Amino acid sequence: MTVRLDGIGQPMRSQLLQNYPNPFNPETWMPYQLAEDGAVSISIYGTTGALIRTLPLGFQSAGFYNSRERAAYWDGRNAYGERVAAQVTITPVAAPDDSNYTFERIEVEGVDFLELTASSDFNDYAGNTRSADGQKMVGFTIIDGVFTTYDFPGSKNTYFYALGNDGSAAGHYEDSDGLHHGVILENGELTQYDFPNAVQTEIYGISDATGALTGNFIDASGVRRGFSGDLIVEAPGATATYADFLSPRGVVGGSYVDAEGIYHGYVRIPSGDFITAELPGIGNREYFFVHGLTDSAVIVARSKAVGDVPRTYVGAFGALQEVWFPGSVGTEGWNINQDDSVVGYYDTADGRRHGFIARPVTDDDHVVATVRPFFIFESIDVPGVDSLELTASSDFGDTRVTRGALTVKK
Repeated sequence: MTVRLDGIGQPMRSQLLQNYPNPFNPETWMPYQLAEDGAVSISIYGTTGALIRTLPLGFQSAGFYNSRERAAYWDGRNAYGERVAAQVTITPVAAPDDSNYTFERIEVEGVDFLELTASSDFNDYAGNTRSADGQKMVGFTIIDGVFTTYDFPGSKNTYFYALGNDGSAAGHYEDSDGLHHGVILENGELTQYDFPNAVQTEIYGISDATGALTGNFIDASGVRRGFSGDLIVEAPGATATYADFLSPRGVVGGSYVDAEGIYHGYVRIPSGDFITAELPGIGNREYFFVHGLTDSAVIVARSKAVGDVPRTYVGAFGALQEVWFPGSVGTEGWNINQDDSVVGYYDTADGRRHGFIARPVTDDDHVVATVRPFFIFESIDVPGVDSLELTASSDFGDTRVTRGALTVKK
């Protein structure tokens, strides 16, 4: 984008210049210059050539109208007052014959950096992109096909990582001191959220059932812990705990760092027990983050080994498989839906970032990309008994255990 200052003297010809910001969402300014006095109007056309709106500017004197104070302003609405959306396209991308997934690329007209991090059950999306001047990151939503950016006032950067079915979004912003604070988007307005007694707060999940926020915070001692609603989440033996999501069944998931600086994925079940997810064979990892869990216990995770590029893994705990967007130089999945489709972004060699959807391949309505469920193990002990052979159970939590002449009902 090129922003021109007001000129000196009189223009040689009348001309409409490049609008800014571009893409506009939701508003833009259109500089122009006039070689002579006259009545001025600007007509706005869509990509199909259809007239969207005409802005009558009245009688104007010859001169330069390039600054924001003098340029023509458009609020992004048509003649009926309806919001005009930047064109959002979803394009199928050919995948290798042996791939278990089909792929679609999500693009917004005029946007070459689209960091897709969240989705709703209604094919709405949220994430991050560069500001119009390219100097900072701003959050965005795509609701009913309308692309809108959001910048928390006075922030260095604004990020969205969660999206609710009601169109609310959440994430965090970076203040002038480099500290992070939670941010919530509701009804088009941004508000700050800080977890109680937190120095820094980051939000990564919104519960559609309860509205509970999930994320992590850093307290005055510098320790990072997860939270979900009022619950503080701290994995056993962790030096840092990240919480990313809360499932409808009350399972909290995320990642933690152990005393040796190694990342592990986890889920915390309602009883308070933690189940660890590992990624064997990847070697020394810079990070390993678990971002989502379906009702059928399928997770999506991102990881990056030292000296490697970011990669995405999907599957059951202990049975993760890599999902790689064709032709990319890095693939990062951030959300998984109940149909096991994955939403995220990928990078290309030209430096651009694109949103994507990866869907499991189906054959005659049967999912080909299958995953194994994980199991939760609990130990049953009876005081004074050191050999317990469990052979049967009822639907009511009763257990019949037989060993020699001993019969115990729990």
